[in-house]
Amino acid sequence: MILLLTSVSMFVAVVVMLGYVARRIRAYRSVPTVDRLPDRPLDTVSIIVPARNEEASIARCLRGLLAQRYPQDALEVIVVDDNSTDRTADIVRGFSSEHPNLQLIAAGELPGGWKGKPHACWQGAKVAKGAWLCFMDSDTSAQPTLTASALTYAQAEEIDLLSLQPFQESGTFWERLIIPLGFLGLIFRIDLKQINDPRARRGAANGQFILLRRPAYDAVDGHQGVRDEIVEDVALGDAVKKAGYRIQLMGGEALISTRMYRSFREIWEGLTKNAALVFGGAPQALAQSLLIVLGALSPWVVPGIALRSMILSGGGQLPAAALIFSGLALVLMLLFHASLYQYFRVSPLFALLFPLGYLLLDAILLASVWRKLTGRLAWKGRVYAS
Repeated sequence: MILLLTSVSMFVAVVVMLGYVARRIRAYRSVPTVDRLPDRPLDTVSIIVPARNEEASIARCLRGLLAQRYPQDALEVIVVDDNSTDRTADIVRGFSSEHPNLQLIAAGELPGGWKGKPHACWQGAKVAKGAWLCFMDSDTSAQPTLTASALTYAQAEEIDLLSLQPFQESGTFWERLIIPLGFLGLIFRIDLKQINDPRARRGAANGQFILLRRPAYDAVDGHQGVRDEIVEDVALGDAVKKAGYRIQLMGGEALISTRMYRSFREIWEGLTKNAALVFGGAPQALAQSLLIVLGALSPWVVPGIALRSMILSGGGQLPAAALIFSGLALVLMLLFHASLYQYFRVSPLFALLFPLGYLLLDAILLASVWRKLTGRLAWKGRVYAS
């Protein structure tokens, strides 16, 4: 009887979880692509790219930004070299010799009380001339229509801060296995309906692409106002919304893509930096880690136990019913994860490995909690006190 109740409970839990995810996904909207520019003067835009040791990705980023279908006299690209020790600055200089609207500036030494990325963004904002500021990560790749599409939508909808979710590229086995599951976890943490509702207080943004009006940025003291935040993008979006401005966090898969990590080591370093913070802090992250383990193992373990019990009992009704319910739960989980991986353009066969992916995410989350508790959050060669 206990096995049957466990199987039924697991089946119900899976159905409820899928319904919850479906409701969250329904709030997801993408910015439409604009192929033709309007026949009127366009606002000036400053694209600011903080870069620290990004020689592997900065060239692709700049090629996309410098090919924007936007009047060149209304667009400037500012790369802020955040004390890189590789060829990042040299690569940017190679582009700037042929593109007068591209400039490279040095972030300078990191002052006390600042995190690296907010400081680099702040240095770029101080020299930017645009009526709109656009902050983009250096591992992003923009389609030629990105700037025009994002700005047209923001103006038409009277949005002060528009943040886009790029398409997440993956190359290695570990990226393909872990990244889709990581973004599934964000669905449980980020309620787009609340974020995009001007009546709700909570705000957020994705630092891979943030476009906002200069007055809104200045009103919250820009990145100086979130200078000590590890997850500075969420803090900036929240500050802008609480200041009374309208924000939107939307999909931008057709306009911008990114490959955040290129190895398991980079995934580990990148996610342990802020996973605990994204999940609300150490206590919430620890609770979430337990749910991750249960979600990873129970869909496989419970059907196995039910099958063994049915065989040992000679085909008893209770073990058979338990096998049916737990088997249905497993099938639903496999189908859901197959569709998830397909969305990220990954083979649906990775769905068979979702328990491994979740267990690795759990290890990353626990490591992130440990780093937070011990005050050793690290990124790009810097260690920050948490």
